[in-house]
Amino acid sequence: MSVREAQEKISPDEFRGWLAFDRIEPIGLERFDVLFSILASTFANCHLGKGQTAYRLKDFMPKWGSKQDGGDSAQKMMAIMNQMVAKTNLAFKK
Repeated sequence: MSVREAQEKISPDEFRGWLAFDRIEPIGLERFDVLFSILASTFANCHLGKGQTAYRLKDFMPKWGSKQDGGDSAQKMMAIMNQMVAKTNLAFKK
């Protein structure tokens, strides 16, 4: 559905309702980033040796659209994904 179609089919009040709902229970890919980060950090931590520092959730969270770098290009997003893969691979080698 395009933005124009949505504007024709949804009233401003209903749209505000969906925005409020999204703040409480996120809709979309942001939620998947969190869920997969939980999974990745849990899996990596299961394979740590004694005395090794546990991974944190934020170690596996992508940093899409950071204001510091002015946004994301395809190259930056690929670099972030490669870093996440490297962290995961490192966790399995320990």
